[in-house]
Amino acid sequence: MTTINDLPPEILVHIFSYVLESETQENFVKNVAKVCRMWEEASKDASLWRYFDGTLSFQILKNYSKKGYLRQTKELVFSSLEKIKFKKNDNDKINNFKLVITKIYENMQELKCINFSNAVKFLETRIGNVLIESSSCCIGLQKMIINDKNLVYYPAFSYNLFNNFIEFHGPKLVSLDFSNILLKGVKELFLNIASSCPNLEELIVQNLNKQSSSPIFPVEVMQNGLPKLKVLRLGDTIIFKQKQSVKSNGFPNLEVFTHPTYSNYHFIDNHFKKILMKSPNLKVLDIRGTHISCAAVCSLPASNVERLYVSHTRLYDNPDFIDVLIKWGHSLTVLDISRTKNHHINDNFQSLLKAGNLQNLENLDVNNTSIAVPTVKLLIQNCDQLKFLQLESCRSFSRGLKRPYRGKKALDDLLSKLDDVMEID
Repeated sequence: MTTINDLPPEILVHIFSYVLESETQENFVKNVAKVCRMWEEASKDASLWRYFDGTLSFQILKNYSKKGYLRQTKELVFSSLEKIKFKKNDNDKINNFKLVITKIYENMQELKCINFSNAVKFLETRIGNVLIESSSCCIGLQKMIINDKNLVYYPAFSYNLFNNFIEFHGPKLVSLDFSNILLKGVKELFLNIASSCPNLEELIVQNLNKQSSSPIFPVEVMQNGLPKLKVLRLGDTIIFKQKQSVKSNGFPNLEVFTHPTYSNYHFIDNHFKKILMKSPNLKVLDIRGTHISCAAVCSLPASNVERLYVSHTRLYDNPDFIDVLIKWGHSLTVLDISRTKNHHINDNFQSLLKAGNLQNLENLDVNNTSIAVPTVKLLIQNCDQLKFLQLESCRSFSRGLKRPYRGKKALDDLLSKLDDVMEID
């Protein structure tokens, strides 16, 4: 009788790869790898560990690295280091720790990305720089993430902590993420990135703590130093100089620009144009909470924006906003116009749909707007690709209908309910 143990090891490894798509590596090791010796051996195959998710202990990270299981790892999320403590003069222990970190990196020669989110509190300690400085062993490193998981805790750093890393790896770096931290010397960090990272394609500096010093974004310097940039994600508390000319080299390859803000009144049309007036390939634009004008948005050279987020702006209060929707109505897949109070919303959507626009729309957020029942019905009937509709706090709908709708079935059910509502009316 044939059993699962008769499977060739490579087939078992292939099955395990599917398990890891939905399970953390911690659960995988506890519940799968220990079933039997054969499964345990198969679970150590290096092809399963191209991504180390940080849910396993630091001791396991160290052991797996030493045994070669991580030789194909391309992305490392550090394990938690909160249990590692050092006394003030314990130099032997500190030196041993440096050797351990260096050895981990040396045994991961395929490494492209390091994520320190689980170790940010350790980074703040007096020897936290070991994690970053030892990465000089990673000759192929292209990406660093500081804190993309701990969105409540803001670790505090000086830009000096990252200087050597950026200067050493600079020409190879394609992505840097300094979000969700308290950073001293933001402008200095930007200047170092611009002078050291000519091949950078993604820069993310979102949600900096309000105490971060000098968060001025030097537009011209960044455009000169980062000609290959494709993704630029900013936001509170990044600011721009009040007086800047519109003339600049631009970001000719930019595809994603996000600068959501709810407290920054210094991001004006001139800054907006300076960043985007030479970005014809723009696909994602997020300017939630800003005071950018309809004229500035319409003036952009981008002709195929796919995702547009203008919640909490004054754009929709302007009758000219219909021009923005007409400009990109053929290409939009995601549209967020939530929290707008303009009464033109129904006329605008009906005009767009009659003109054959919004055929590619998949995701629409009209939360807290005056959108009406007939308009929503028309949207569902005409937007065949629609998969998500957010109707929370919409004043024209009864309480039971004010909610998000996900998937075709939910939208079809809503459509039948709207028919009943209109018949009653």
